Formats: sequence, C-alpha cells, structure tokens
Amino acid sequence: MTRYYLLFLLLLLTAAPARAQTPPGASFEVSCDNVRQLRIVRIDPEHWNLSGHTGPFYTLDILLTKTGATVLARVLATAPKRTIVRSIVPWFPEPLSEMRYEKEAVVVTAHGLALPNDDPLFTHFGHDGIGIPIISQQGAFDAARAVLPGPLVPEKVLEEGDAWE
Repeated sequence: MTRYYLLFLLLLLTAAPARAQTPPGASFEVSCDNVRQLRIVRIDPEHWNLSGHTGPFYTLDILLTKTGATVLARVLATAPKRTIVRSIVPWFPEPLSEMRYEKEAVVVTAHGLALPNDDPLFTHFGHDGIGIPIISQQGAFDAARAVLPGPLVPEKVLEEGDAWE
C-alpha cells in the first residue's frame, strides 16, 4: 500500500502545471505588501543603448515600502554577480569593442513568476526602488498589473525626467 501511495505522490508531482522558471541567482518578490507606488516612464533612445533596440522604451519603476527596501538591500548584499558584456563599437579592435559590467543577479518576481526584463544591464536597484526596462508600453502596463491590482496601476506614461506624482 505504501508503495502505491508513493507512486501516486510521484505522479502528482510530475503532473504539476508548468510555471515560468526563475533564472539562476537571487530573486526579490514584489507585491501589495512591499510596494508603495508604481510608475511607467517612457525613455528617449538617444541617451541610452538598450541592447540594440533603436526606438523608445519604458521602465517600470517600483517604489518600495521601508520594509521592502530593507529586504531588497539584504537580497542585493547576498546576491551573486553576473557579467554582462555589451558591444560598444563593433569595428574597434578587442578589448575596445566591448564593455563588461558586473551586476547583481537578482530577478524581480510577482506571484512567483519573473517580471519581464528586456535588458538586465539597465535594471536599476536603488535604496528605495527598482527600475525595470521593458521595450513595449503594453508590456510595461502588463508587468505593472502583475504586481498590483487594477486601481493601483498607473493610468498614464510619464516622460523621462518627470517627477513622481
């Protein structure tokens, strides 16, 4: 009987629904409990080189509560680092053709699933918030809705340099 019980449990585990996998590294969960405010900002491409993307892109800015900021600081302090290589001027000889950046390997999640992040190099972890680059405006609003319920999602897109409301 025990053998059948174990077999049944094994079948349940293997038939569990698939979920998006979180990449290696640390993770930080955002939710109503640790988020004070969200904003979506349109970024002008002439100031930034977002991984070969030439048009405007957006950031989902997440302002954390004091407790959330404390937890994020702890996660960042213990997170492994990853190297991101970015081509600068492809026709320059090595090593001038690329730059290497060390960044915290932290994935921001909501409800256990990784939020979209179209360029980890431009992900910003500040003392009280996180900025995540997302190429499409719709993608930024979808990510905001994944973090907080409808009424707390921003209604408009701010321009780069606009103040928090």
